[in-house]
Amino acid sequence: MQKVSSVQAIKGQGLEGDRYAKQMGFWQKVTKPRDIIKHVSIIRAQDILNSGFTQSETRRNIVVTTDINLIELIGKEFYIGEVHFRGVEDCTPCKRPSELSGKPDFATVFKNRGGLRAEVLFSGMITEGIQIQRT
Repeated sequence: MQKVSSVQAIKGQGLEGDRYAKQMGFWQKVTKPRDIIKHVSIIRAQDILNSGFTQSETRRNIVVTTDINLIELIGKEFYIGEVHFRGVEDCTPCKRPSELSGKPDFATVFKNRGGLRAEVLFSGMITEGIQIQRT
C-alpha cells in the first residue's frame, strides 16, 4: 500500500494499479469476482485516528477527511472528483490487516467503522483533497 496524490479510477475495475483492478486481490482468490464488488474501499480519516493502525495498514483505497456517514451511501450514487461511484456495502473489518501488519485486533478496533466498498460507474481522475459529493 502506498499513498498517491492522484489516481485513475477505471469503470468496472477499480483504481489503476490496485490489486483488485488487476484481479489479484486476496478475496478474489477465495470468492467469485461477481459475488462481491470490490472496486474501491473508502474509510474516514477520523476513524483511523487513535486506532493504533496507519492509513496504509487499514488496506483501504481512499481515505476521506469529510465528516460523512459512509454507510448512508450504500445503494446510493456519489462522486469523488469527476469519478462516479455507487456504494455497495459496508467494508466489514476482517483479520487480514492484522495478519499483514502484525498488530492485533483490527476487526475489533474498526467494528462499525471499517468503511465502504464502492463500484466505479464512470472512469476519471481522483486527486488528493477532492471531497465526496452526493448525487
